[in-house]
Amino acid sequence: MPGVRLTGKPAGDLLVTLDVRMPPPGNEKLLELLADLQASQDPRAGQSF
Repeated sequence: MPGVRLTGKPAGDLLVTLDVRMPPPGNEKLLELLADLQASQDPRAGQSF
């Protein structure tokens, strides 16, 4: 059953909020990764876990 279950209560949804801040200038690789994310590219493509 999906969702988060508290003791004695039915399963519910899990809400996650991300607070994303721009990095300081000079970290070009990180800025490139953030631009890819904003462009809706899959950051996990080509990675293996």
